[in-house]
Amino acid sequence: AQRAMATTAFDVGELWRKLEIMLKFVRDRAEFGQRGDEESKMQGTLRQAYLGLRDAVVPTDSVARGLSQEELAARRFFWEDCKVPLGLIFDTEQLKARSAVTWDAFYESLHGLQELAFQKPPSFWQSVGKPAEMPFAKALRRCSRSRSPRRNIGWNPKNAQVAGVQGVHTWRNPPTLMKEGDGFFIFLKSAYWVCDTPDNPAEFDRFQPRYKHADGNFTMWVREKYGTKFPFVTQYNQSLGISYGLLNRLDRETSGAVVVVKNRQGFERLKATRDEKLWHKEYLCLVHGCIPAEHSEGVLEDWILVGAENNSRSAKSIVLSGNNDWRRTGKERKGISIYTVMDYFQDASGWKYTLVKVRIINGLRHQIRVAMENLLTKLQGQNLIDPREDTGLVSDFIYLKKRTTVDYDREHVCERVFLHERMLGFWDPADASRVVCAVSVLPKELQSCLDKLSKDTEAMRSLNFH
Repeated sequence: AQRAMATTAFDVGELWRKLEIMLKFVRDRAEFGQRGDEESKMQGTLRQAYLGLRDAVVPTDSVARGLSQEELAARRFFWEDCKVPLGLIFDTEQLKARSAVTWDAFYESLHGLQELAFQKPPSFWQSVGKPAEMPFAKALRRCSRSRSPRRNIGWNPKNAQVAGVQGVHTWRNPPTLMKEGDGFFIFLKSAYWVCDTPDNPAEFDRFQPRYKHADGNFTMWVREKYGTKFPFVTQYNQSLGISYGLLNRLDRETSGAVVVVKNRQGFERLKATRDEKLWHKEYLCLVHGCIPAEHSEGVLEDWILVGAENNSRSAKSIVLSGNNDWRRTGKERKGISIYTVMDYFQDASGWKYTLVKVRIINGLRHQIRVAMENLLTKLQGQNLIDPREDTGLVSDFIYLKKRTTVDYDREHVCERVFLHERMLGFWDPADASRVVCAVSVLPKELQSCLDKLSKDTEAMRSLNFH
């Protein structure tokens, strides 16, 4: 009789969403040749995965009180079935790994869970649509890159030359060329690529790509691809402002245009226009809360103490104003940002979001992130934004005040900080009568974020009326 209850339909959507995230995470590590983390770290990873999946199927007591006995029984019986593939690598009684677990074994176990969920009829797919086929194949596709290229099976010097130093030419989502001119390139940098400019080039040797954390090192990629033809991109001189050819940098999770100069002449010309604030740099960001129509545009002039100079371990930049004026050290710099509200959105839970275009006149570390956080905090203090809303960019793990907001954003709204440099322009160094302008559309992960949110038509009517 109890087993008959197992046919009662319940929503597998939350389990499926968590499985997709875990399968992608584990698959990429397995396919790129990683064996597994150190034992203690893998123990924690497996335990966290097990508990997260269990909570997605068997609800906590507070949630369970709102469910029927039939649905609770169906969920518990289904979880017993789920424990079978998980039990191959994880002791579900002792809540610990059975032995040294590899990413391959972890993937195989999660794939078994995927098969169980996929077998459920359409009535179980209530918050997500049932896919036409399982999105993750049973067989892993082996890639040519691992954490250490020399450990790849079949590695040989010829393959290493094709892959580049540390497999640089096999890294995910490499930069694409947007514009090329006399003495410069403009590349489109994807999210999860870092723009490191270390004093000592030997530090590049320590870089190891990590999926959805640091997919690649932009500076290394430029040095490897163009260093022979343009030796200037291999040079570093802090006193002269020479940083391997880079004239602007973007945060790790920010996408957009990066300027690389080919030679000293190009460097001198473009650096001069940059320092005179003659570049046009325009970004799109999605922030929490509904910025009211009467504050839908403005100029933010903030004195910012950059993270590296404020003795902050988290490298947060700080806006100096009001009660923290006493922190002024003479190292703060003025950040000027011009913002315009573009659109309003909301999600199924009722949380509000505002899409904002920001043009920065100069460029300081985290300038947009800290300036928007400061603006939203001020508006909230004036009771112009719902006090329940967090203040900052969506998924901003540094400036959002609540860790729960970051977790919610990354799972339900956007997988990374919603900040994209959509336009970069400057006078052509070879012809001062022409303008060079590089424009890029929103990356698919950011466009997908907007597509799954709904338009806040009431807020837009207020903005149009204003």
